[in-house]
Parts: sequence; structure tokens; C-alpha cells
Amino acid sequence: MKRIFAGLAVAAMSVSMAIAADDPMASRYGNTVVITGPDGKEVGRIYYDADKKVSRKMADGSEVKGTWALEGGKLCFSQTMPAPKPEEAKQCSDFPGAKNVGDSWEVATPQGKLKATLTKGRP
Repeated sequence: MKRIFAGLAVAAMSVSMAIAADDPMASRYGNTVVITGPDGKEVGRIYYDADKKVSRKMADGSEVKGTWALEGGKLCFSQTMPAPKPEEAKQCSDFPGAKNVGDSWEVATPQGKLKATLTKGRP
């Protein structure tokens, strides 16, 4: 599940149209991406910061930390804690485009489709 969520963290990134030219990640700071599975149950939450740090909290209470970067049309997540397996250290996917608080979108993973929703604040 952590591997699915790591890939999802990368795929789930989105931005606000109004601020995309200055900082395409600004709509994420201070907000939450809530990830749900096909059954509608929450898989986890993703929190992005302006200092390029990201934290993912899984539904089971575990947490994964790392950094994010936009690299040539890709959004990349590099896990730092807990120490990742070499094949999981850095994961990149296509940047999905602009989203606003309240938007939901589907994210395809090797294990199936998940739903991402950008919510206001950090509950």
C-alpha cells in the first residue's frame, strides 16, 4: 500500500490556475490531498510545503516523508523517511495539470485507480 501511495503522491499533484505562472504548487501549501480507494475508504493524506518538503500520512497511522520537485513536466517524490528501498527512493509521474481546492480527479496506479481530492486546510 505504501508503494501505491508513493506513486499516487507524485500523480496527485495539481495547481491553481491563478498562480500557476509564479508557483504551480502554491495551491497545495497549507492544504491537503485526500486519497481514497475504489471502495471510497480513505487511503491517506498528502501535505506539500513551499520548502519542497512533503509528508504522507497513511490510513493506518504510518507516515512517509520526503521532498518533491517539478522536473520537465514530471512531478517527482524522493522519500527520505523511513529509509526507502533503492527502487522506491525516487518516483516521478506526469504532472496532471491545474486543480483548485474542492477538485477531485482519478489517479491510475499499477494496482488500480484511486481518487484524489484537494481539500482546504490541514485536518
